[in-house]
Amino acid sequence: MAEEKTGAYAPGIKRIDHGAVPVNDAGRAYRFYSEVLGAKLHFMAHFTNRPFIDGQGPMVFLEIAGHKGWGLALEYEDLPPPQRLFECPCWAFIVSDDVFQKGLEELKACGVPFSVVEGRTSSPIQRSVFFHDTEGNSVELCVRR
Repeated sequence: MAEEKTGAYAPGIKRIDHGAVPVNDAGRAYRFYSEVLGAKLHFMAHFTNRPFIDGQGPMVFLEIAGHKGWGLALEYEDLPPPQRLFECPCWAFIVSDDVFQKGLEELKACGVPFSVVEGRTSSPIQRSVFFHDTEGNSVELCVRR
């Protein structure tokens, strides 16, 4: 087994504070995250008619999985869609077996293409389902061993 290495901040990191994915259409992305993943609107920030004057564009923050720091970062120039699953930001959510199965049903019902991947025996992830949001960002629902 390889020796585990830790970064300088590893002992002090408690949790992920927030994350953001780039989007070309904030409304379309919000509908996807709320309808498919059950996210709720937390707040909106930086909505002005001055693009990136202060270095920050418009953001829509959602509450998802009990966390209020999931951001959709509106881009002023269209981003090209990724060609493969990991050519973009990817966020993974741990779910139970039951929720995993319900998630597959919901993705089918919403017409969202997805791929189910069984984890290697050495992986802490038993299985995952990967799919893209409306902007092409990868999303993963995973069941841990």
